[in-house]
Amino acid sequence: MNKKLNRIRTEIIAQLQEFLQLEAQIDEFEKHYLAYVLLPGYQLQSSMQMRKYLEEEYQRISVAIERGLFSDSSEIETEVREALRHGDTAFGYFGQGNSYFGSNGGSGPGLPETIEVDYEIDPVGREQLIKEFRKVVLPRIHADTSDAPFEIFNAAFEAYKKKDYLLLAAFVIQYREETGHKDAMNPERQTEYRKVFKALRRRVRLLREDPAMLKLEDREQVLVQMKKQNIEIRRAAIQEAERMLRLRHDLEQLIQMQYAKGEIN
Repeated sequence: MNKKLNRIRTEIIAQLQEFLQLEAQIDEFEKHYLAYVLLPGYQLQSSMQMRKYLEEEYQRISVAIERGLFSDSSEIETEVREALRHGDTAFGYFGQGNSYFGSNGGSGPGLPETIEVDYEIDPVGREQLIKEFRKVVLPRIHADTSDAPFEIFNAAFEAYKKKDYLLLAAFVIQYREETGHKDAMNPERQTEYRKVFKALRRRVRLLREDPAMLKLEDREQVLVQMKKQNIEIRRAAIQEAERMLRLRHDLEQLIQMQYAKGEIN
């Protein structure tokens, strides 16, 4: 019986390692996408919105000047300064809810948003699991008490922060000693191992089957495409920056022209 339980333990460890490797690959590509496409894209969209706003403000102030709606040059200056100030502060770079691989709140492609969906555990069991994680796992992976790679500590700590009870349970099983006769004869321990194995195997399967994983089959090509997108975005951003500078200059000129007229008069 203990051999059977230890075999399940070995399979859990293998499933855990595969899941962490797949998740790390996706995380790496999401970081590339963030750096090459997503953030530059947000910045470009922000610049375009700001440029459109300044164009509208330039037209509004110009028409008001032609119609004689300002009593003096200082009112024009106030309007222009306010338009420029608002343009500088109103258009943020960061949007909401976009993701290269999905928009499920960072829980991973194809995975449930909350761990209760794929691994049910009652409040008492959660508390016991966290206590065991602190006692069994942390001393075996922390830099102060072990030689474990930082990647392992980081993955375990992320699971701890997110209260990912399935991964916490898998880590506990991994860092327990091989089960002896007492554990093997414990029905609760047998049920726990089978439950963790089935849930973890399902989670790995979902990760393998997710369309996002297809992007990782040709990682180099995807990365090349990201870099091409980055070049296109940067070119567009340079054009927007040039148009923006011209607009700001034109708005400033509205002030200078009115003050010059005042001096002539």
